Amino acid sequence: MDDPGAPHSRAAVLGHSGLEPHRRAALPGPVDGTWRYQWPAGSRFLAEISDLVPVAGKRVIDLGCGQGRLGRWALQAGAAEVLFADHSAEALDLIPDLPGARRLVHAWGDPLPPCDVLLGGDILYRADHFPALLDSVASALTAPAAKAWLVDPRTHLEPELPHLAAARGLRWDSQRRPASYTLVCVGLLPCETPVV
Repeated sequence: MDDPGAPHSRAAVLGHSGLEPHRRAALPGPVDGTWRYQWPAGSRFLAEISDLVPVAGKRVIDLGCGQGRLGRWALQAGAAEVLFADHSAEALDLIPDLPGARRLVHAWGDPLPPCDVLLGGDILYRADHFPALLDSVASALTAPAAKAWLVDPRTHLEPELPHLAAARGLRWDSQRRPASYTLVCVGLLPCETPVV
């Protein structure tokens, strides 16, 4: 991604060494344990992600990464680098030190560095946070071909989501997948999502 010293968030982008000890103690905000759970749509998405999202050689963000399963898949699939972003410093500290992996303590609404692919598993569960979440997504999707792939287990998502995306200059395309999750593709241009 770009310069790790750039002000992309209130927190620093962290490299392979994990969270710096002085940052662990200084992190603001409540303790969030949602990362401990393997969310259902993310698990279902992982079963077919390699057929849907090309990441080889690309800059990837795993937003709301939790255990980092989507980002770890991206590294194994040849991503140039993956930024694991989560509000929980505890979750980020447990992301393995892998070549190409970086970490970011991130809150919805904070800007993200530009990426080619943004992955978000089960992050559409707090309607009151949707505007801030989409602000963060929009900040990362600066190139015309950049796409965010968001998944949710619900059949129907909140109807304001496409409008919130449009207000940020983004297209919102969604479909119900046969594996029982909703796949959303967000970008500056329409998405071409294969349907099986």
